[in-house]
Amino acid sequence: MRYVIEHLEPKLYKWCLLEYGHISERVGKEHVLFTNLKPDWMEQLKPFGQVEGASVKLLTQLGKLGRVCLLDPEAQDRLEVSDAKKFDTLIFGGILGNHPPEARTKKIFPESLGWERRNLGKAQMATNTAVIVAQKIMNGTPLGEMEFTEPLIIPVEKSEEIILPYRYLKENGQIVLPEGYAEFVKKKGL
Repeated sequence: MRYVIEHLEPKLYKWCLLEYGHISERVGKEHVLFTNLKPDWMEQLKPFGQVEGASVKLLTQLGKLGRVCLLDPEAQDRLEVSDAKKFDTLIFGGILGNHPPEARTKKIFPESLGWERRNLGKAQMATNTAVIVAQKIMNGTPLGEMEFTEPLIIPVEKSEEIILPYRYLKENGQIVLPEGYAEFVKKKGL
């Protein structure tokens, strides 16, 4: 399975690099393709997977991605284990979700593209969380068997905390985050 992250932020922020590096570690850089990149971003992301300046929209039109599925929280159908036989590529938007959600995936990737769409539940997830959850589903673990926490609360000081209003995966009772992510958020925010 190929995991395509269409970078949609105006910059390649440090938090993006942390999430993208985590994706590469978890699914294997040979399975990751970053698209919609400026030339200088391509160099930064090469250690994490394949890189492409073109948008995923063009790559699908050229037939380079095979059978694609767009992950969209607003999609009618949930990603299921059986979908592993239907798709070659799962597409994710690398964009910081607004709270409350604004259904931007549907605006950026309109239905007229003809792609099948699936959700991972209705809650927003960080891009790395979404990719890891999708990979687990593709490898045979149904979404209903996974454990999550929502929101993520990061203590800063005695009476201060940062609340990220997204859903995060838990494995073995631990929240799955990129290395150094909580420390980065404490120092810089998102």
